[in-house]
Amino acid sequence: MLFTQYGFRSWIDLKNNDVSDGFNAKNQASVAVLMENAKSGLIWKLYNQIPEINATIKKIYHKK
Repeated sequence: MLFTQYGFRSWIDLKNNDVSDGFNAKNQASVAVLMENAKSGLIWKLYNQIPEINATIKKIYHKK
């Protein structure tokens, strides 16, 4: 199992059907954010609501 009560495993070997006994806590938050964004697009929608981001995108791409 790749995800347990403690979070994501450090690695998975699909060829040999093996998973690590350890966990990587340092990358757990980014993985959760990426999974949520892939599932619902929530992060991207929230990101696009930031006025400074919209102004920067307009400047970069010269959108009116």
